[in-house]
Amino acid sequence: MNEKQNTIANNAIHKEKTITLNKLVPADYRMWVVEAEATFGVHECLDIVHGTEQNPTPAADANGILPAINVALRNRINDWNHRHARAREALLKRLEPAEMINIYGVRENATAIWKRLYEEYGQVLERTLNFTLFAKPKKLLDQFSMKTSFYRILLSKF
Repeated sequence: MNEKQNTIANNAIHKEKTITLNKLVPADYRMWVVEAEATFGVHECLDIVHGTEQNPTPAADANGILPAINVALRNRINDWNHRHARAREALLKRLEPAEMINIYGVRENATAIWKRLYEEYGQVLERTLNFTLFAKPKKLLDQFSMKTSFYRILLSKF
């Protein structure tokens, strides 16, 4: 295989293995999460992103020496590292510079990126919703009552 064919083959393999997410728009964070979780699930990276599938690399002992790693464990470690790198790349590629600043300190870890985005956008939305629901209950109830009454009247005509 010549160099050009090798480059084309490598690009095809890389493209196939790249995870594509939609751009994160902070106002649409919740919908972005639903789509991203579905995509990560298809690519078997969701548990890594959520932090429920930990890196299988064994910890070093007190002297800094890693225990022996057999072929099966080496394969699991390689697979985890590959899926982690794909998830991390997917998250980083879909952030605007403003969001990149917020995750810069945790940019090496997909789970930490995911958590930081939640802290930045998910919790803010929850606080906003809670404030709206608890600070203005009378107004919300009045709006709900008006809509409900409108639909009851509309449906009673049929």
